Amino acid sequence: MTPGVAGTLDSLRVFDLEQLRYAGAPIHPAHTPGFNYFLHRHHAAGAPEARTGASGIVVMPEHSGTHIDALAHQAENLTLHGGVHVDSNVQTSAGFRVHGIETMAPLVGRGILLDVAGAGRLEPEHSITPQELEACGPVSVRSGLSRRHTCERRA
Repeated sequence: MTPGVAGTLDSLRVFDLEQLRYAGAPIHPAHTPGFNYFLHRHHAAGAPEARTGASGIVVMPEHSGTHIDALAHQAENLTLHGGVHVDSNVQTSAGFRVHGIETMAPLVGRGILLDVAGAGRLEPEHSITPQELEACGPVSVRSGLSRRHTCERRA
């Protein structure tokens, strides 16, 4: 990354687009039961110390919330991306020796923010519809990294 790009990135706002993980969050039926939180240690009278601690266990499929699948996630005829056969000592109990997600560069990009709520607020569980996006009006996108607006509404 060049110093100019790094300096520009420092001045930009970041919007986290992650789908949160919580009990009852949307999940593909093949990955049920989904996100689960179990309180396994709780505060109770009779503890040997005055200070007590509570903690929980999170159990969830790796397909919970927002994620990116590594290239090792799928195989065809026991062959991974790039012709790597799964029997070539690439699978371990701790993960894959090749095509892991740690080899992927971070995803950072420009985006267009459409203000669907306007002056109001949307309910936390509100799902934005295509019609609401279209009601924001058409946009014109210019290329290039800029500190100025890269999206503007057309009249």
